[in-house]
Amino acid sequence: MKYFGRLKNTDLSNLDEEKKHLLYLKRRLFEKQRVVPLSELFKSNESNNNFKVVLEPNKKLILEYYEFLKDHYSHFIEDNCMLYLHPFNKITFGMGPKEKKKRGQAILSVHR
Repeated sequence: MKYFGRLKNTDLSNLDEEKKHLLYLKRRLFEKQRVVPLSELFKSNESNNNFKVVLEPNKKLILEYYEFLKDHYSHFIEDNCMLYLHPFNKITFGMGPKEKKKRGQAILSVHR
């Protein structure tokens, strides 16, 4: 959790967008990326200086956030999936893969 808490004790509501962006850069939460529109790339083969600078979240921050969400909420997803599939598994118990597929397709066609 290297990135969590980097904005603690910071009142973001009193900062305008530009100051927020500078703060995100300073705290290494975001990084600047140069973006060139594809239409501009195809217009000339020369090196294109017609780029726009955008702020994007740091890749490590994104991965850390993903891991946080996965660690804290994956059991809810798995439980719901299990509950969703339970009736189908009960109906198709002992069937082979092809039979299960046919039964699933039949159930889907009824619910459409």
